[in-house]
Amino acid sequence: MSQHDEFAEPKKGSSNTVLYVILAVVLVVVLICGGLAFAIYRVITGAVDTVVEVVHQATVQGIRDSDLDDDDKEKIIVQVDRVHGAYKAGDITTEQVTEILQKVFQGPIMMAGTCQHMERRYVIPSELSDEEKAEGKLTLQRVARGSFEGDISQSQFQTLTASISVSDQNGNQSLKETLTDEELREFLTQCKKLADDTKIPEEPHDIDIGEEIKKAVDEVLITE
Repeated sequence: MSQHDEFAEPKKGSSNTVLYVILAVVLVVVLICGGLAFAIYRVITGAVDTVVEVVHQATVQGIRDSDLDDDDKEKIIVQVDRVHGAYKAGDITTEQVTEILQKVFQGPIMMAGTCQHMERRYVIPSELSDEEKAEGKLTLQRVARGSFEGDISQSQFQTLTASISVSDQNGNQSLKETLTDEELREFLTQCKKLADDTKIPEEPHDIDIGEEIKKAVDEVLITE
């Protein structure tokens, strides 16, 4: 089972649906927070509505403790609060909850966020030359762009990251804590090949994750 399967869609009408939604807008942080996100998930899967506030606060704290930049942190927290408030007020249905959940972690937002995280976790602290780091950043931006433009599928992305992932005893995958420089070079080579094969332009393309999450929530909550 892949790490994406680990966050499988909850059944409609489930009493803990809101708990998944509170995390939906922060699932892009799954690989950014590393074990923290998985720990939170383990807790909430057995939770009930009486702990919504606790989960909400823990999620916000998880975002603040992550390695996201401050601007993205604030944007994502706004959306966490927004969905949380809408559910508590009865302004959002379980169907809308599920839709937000799908938009955030079954699409390009998750992949783009993971690409940005991999730059922070692996590329920046590595011993690669400045030129290699710049090329690595560009390569990961191309992969993220390809996911948003529909040229790189979720299955292609999962295959790509499998080479730098580890599985626990239950078969759940997560990114390795560290990579050797040679492992990183090999991974970036695979990323570049995928970007080249799918003809993603070789130019900088920064994706605003916080803004993309806002768009996903807007599409569901804002009606005519």
